[in-house]
Amino acid sequence: GPMARCPEDVAMMLQTMLPGGKSKLDASLINNQNNEDLGKLFKTLKLGWLGDFGGSYLCEDGIVTHCKYSLDKFQFIGGACVESISHAPFSSEKLWDAWMAIRSRRILESILECIGGSEGDIPERLKARNVKPEAVWECENGLGVTSQQLQKAVKVVEAWACCVDELFQ
Repeated sequence: GPMARCPEDVAMMLQTMLPGGKSKLDASLINNQNNEDLGKLFKTLKLGWLGDFGGSYLCEDGIVTHCKYSLDKFQFIGGACVESISHAPFSSEKLWDAWMAIRSRRILESILECIGGSEGDIPERLKARNVKPEAVWECENGLGVTSQQLQKAVKVVEAWACCVDELFQ
């Protein structure tokens, strides 16, 4: 699939997500088809699942149901704790706009650090250097982000992060 080629890849990916980088997952257990061994592994897991973020993100028919069914197997086989978000604290558009504002502003600031000068002349200087149009577009958008808009965007992202963090409390 898009995240791993085999069970060992899944184990390595999940190991990077564990707090403190502690290696608790044994790829041989994941690769082993013995439900008893899998049960021992899953009993220690707590899985957080964003799903469709409480209906905020559209998915093809059957995808969310299929994923829930697959996650239920973790609970059935070994009693893994699976938590999911039942409702989103805000719309997907609001989160998207917040990420866009933060990203565009950060790209502008990074480019400004690299080439110097004033903010207002960055897009023209980039165009003169034949920088790809997408980077110019990001800088132009970043110029339009006020400090008040940036603060609001950060609050939205912090609220999103708190929502996600609650899955692991």
